Amino acid sequence: MLKDAGLILMVLAGVGLGFSGSCRLTQRLEALNMCMQMTVYLKGEIRYGRLSLKEAFADGANKLSGEYRGFFLAVSRELAQNTEKTFAQIFAECGEQYLGRLELTREEQEEFLILGSRLGYLDVEMQCRQLELYESNLIQHIQEVRAQIPAKKKVYQSLGLLGGLLAAVLVW
Repeated sequence: MLKDAGLILMVLAGVGLGFSGSCRLTQRLEALNMCMQMTVYLKGEIRYGRLSLKEAFADGANKLSGEYRGFFLAVSRELAQNTEKTFAQIFAECGEQYLGRLELTREEQEEFLILGSRLGYLDVEMQCRQLELYESNLIQHIQEVRAQIPAKKKVYQSLGLLGGLLAAVLVW
């Protein structure tokens, strides 16, 4: 009886791991979409509002929620304090603090941090072009992830189930 319960728990654990991997793919797509929204907000605030980066981040925070809002507010606060840090350093520190737990690949995180190093010292037009360049890269990543999600979800779920069954058979 106890052995049967253990075997069932092993299969369920495998299924849970498979669904966990599947959920991480969905979270990655959501994180990429939020990065796109942040980019659009920043570009609008800078181009049409003619705001400084400090003001653009402060105003953009009102349109976001969760860690994204926290990131925008932290960048705005750091810029307002006039520390000796460069904008790239502030952007990177706040990005790692607030957005480091997102389900982004290392490449996507690096692209995001590179964006911070390209903003802050250019004129309005160049900042908008940098944001547009990042936006076009994000569009490519989003399209790739959307195309991969159905197949990868099935693989994760199937491997989770099969892994759980295999573990149960080996223990049995």
